[in-house]
Amino acid sequence: MADDHEDGVRQHEHFHAALTYLLDQVRWTPVPLAADAGQEPPQPYATHQGVLELPGLGRVPCYLLNTGEPVFDLEVLEDLLGRDATGEDRT
Repeated sequence: MADDHEDGVRQHEHFHAALTYLLDQVRWTPVPLAADAGQEPPQPYATHQGVLELPGLGRVPCYLLNTGEPVFDLEVLEDLLGRDATGEDRT
């Protein structure tokens, strides 16, 4: 059982490293900032947009939030990878 866990951890680390490399290749361009409209706490918002190139699969629009987190277009990911790959239940 421990081997399965260790394999899972290694697989996650490999995926994270690959995704980080791909995100480093994105050409980010600033997006117009929307006012936070006095939200408390303020909601995350996109500061930059770009296109993530997935070699052999296609291109995915993505956005960089003010929190530093990348966000991907789920519909495009589902088209490229299949709905089962995203783990989202759309019912």
